[in-house]
Formats: sequence, C-alpha cells, structure tokens
Amino acid sequence: MNKSLPITLPYYNGCYNATDEQAAILFTPAEIEARKAQLLTLTYGPWQLLKSIRGWLTTSESSTSYGSTRSVSITFHGIRTLSRPRANGYGIVGNMVVNRKSTRVIDIAIMVQLPDDRLISISCLSA
Repeated sequence: MNKSLPITLPYYNGCYNATDEQAAILFTPAEIEARKAQLLTLTYGPWQLLKSIRGWLTTSESSTSYGSTRSVSITFHGIRTLSRPRANGYGIVGNMVVNRKSTRVIDIAIMVQLPDDRLISISCLSA
C-alpha cells in the first residue's frame, strides 16, 4: 500500500483538481497520455459475466445549502477489488469492507484536472 494515501482532491469549476505530485501517484503515464483511467474487470463464461472489478476506491464529501447538494472534495483510498458485483440498471453495485464495515459500493465516473489544464476521465468505485 502506498504511504501517501489517502489523497484528497478539492472540487472546483466542475471537476476535481490535482497537483503534479498527486497525479503521479494516482495515474500512470499511459493513463495521462490517453486521458482516461478505467476499471479493470474480470469476466467468465460465454456471456462474459462479471466476476470482479478492480479500481480506485473513493469517498466524497458534500455540503448542503438551501436544499441543494454540491460536492466539496473526493478522497482516494487506494486500489481495491469489488468481488461479486451486480448490474443495477446502467451501473454496477456491490459490497466491500471499508474501515472494517461492510459498505455498499457503486461505480462512478469523474473528471480530474491537472495543473496544465488537461482533463482525465477516471472510472472508480465510490463508497
């Protein structure tokens, strides 16, 4: 496990902002060049049924004012594996142990902006 985790990114102007040091920890050079980071899936059988999904585990902090909720920051906790995922409409849902508690986890897609104004689309697991 990386000693510099968890990493918290602030939300500003419609995406999460990362420094160069945070981007070097979160993304590989190939992911930065492709401008996307995807979940790794393991499937089986002729119908390609999902067996497990591996990706960044995140939690987000939000604030509510005047009846509307907005995101404040997102925290990356490390790369984790979601076993026994279930399709739920267009998304994937499953359970994972987070901080010694079984937590419901869903897949999400977020945008991360680097200091040189490049955007990276990242798929991750949100607890």
